[in-house]
Amino acid sequence: FQAEDGIRDTSVTGVQTCALPISRPLPAPESGDLRAYLQATRHLTAELDFTALNERVDQLLRDLLPGVTSSVLECLGTRWAVRFVSERAALSVQAPVPQGLLVDVPALRDAEERVGAPLFIDDWDAAAQQLPASAAYHAAALQAFEGPEWPVTILAAGCRERRCWTAEERDVFTGVARAYGEALTRVARAHQLVVERATLRALVEFKERAAHSRNIGDLSGQAALVLRQLLDRVTVGYLVREASGWRATTLLGDLPERLAARSEEHTSELQSPMYLVCRLLLEKK
Repeated sequence: FQAEDGIRDTSVTGVQTCALPISRPLPAPESGDLRAYLQATRHLTAELDFTALNERVDQLLRDLLPGVTSSVLECLGTRWAVRFVSERAALSVQAPVPQGLLVDVPALRDAEERVGAPLFIDDWDAAAQQLPASAAYHAAALQAFEGPEWPVTILAAGCRERRCWTAEERDVFTGVARAYGEALTRVARAHQLVVERATLRALVEFKERAAHSRNIGDLSGQAALVLRQLLDRVTVGYLVREASGWRATTLLGDLPERLAARSEEHTSELQSPMYLVCRLLLEKK
């Protein structure tokens, strides 16, 4: 059909979103997980923000399963990064995990191997799971999700009041997790649309700024300005590899001054998650 880009993109996203529940078989009529799935779908369907989605699913799980709180983890290379922890979770679980969680945590590994299906663990053993911070919990439920638009993500729920999941509780988590997976797909697609639009804006803006320049210093500076304009709270640097390490020729933002020093000892700091460093590799022929 003929339509402006924005209208067409929104329409396509809407059609894909509506098709998600149709493309998957529903649980048997009158089953507990179907009731939970339908309730969760109503609760989550309009949310397109990842953080808000996690807050909503946590609130829903706490309403349906008293004593249960949730968290969300993403697989990043060799570690699991904690993306969300319920504000009602045990304080030890809410504490920051600077280095993330190793992928050899048995529960996470088992959940990842069962992508798309829930994993229930009764009599949770925090020591055996190599997660001492979770000692306040007695049972856990996890489900992993994966898709082309996002890394493997795990929704985890922990119960502090009971050591075993009842059949009804398993149905509730299964239904909620199913709806969460579909909502996660919608969030990822909406985010991808935003990224594509921002990329186009950045490309047009940079070409306009740098159309008449052939100086790498000027080009990197213009690219840095575009990134600073389009991305909030981002630090931008253009770095050149030299014999003694990396030398920053363009720095915009709050990147520490010491990183501009020509010293090999600072090179490792450029990999630190404390700073977002954009290394701009630009060529102008």
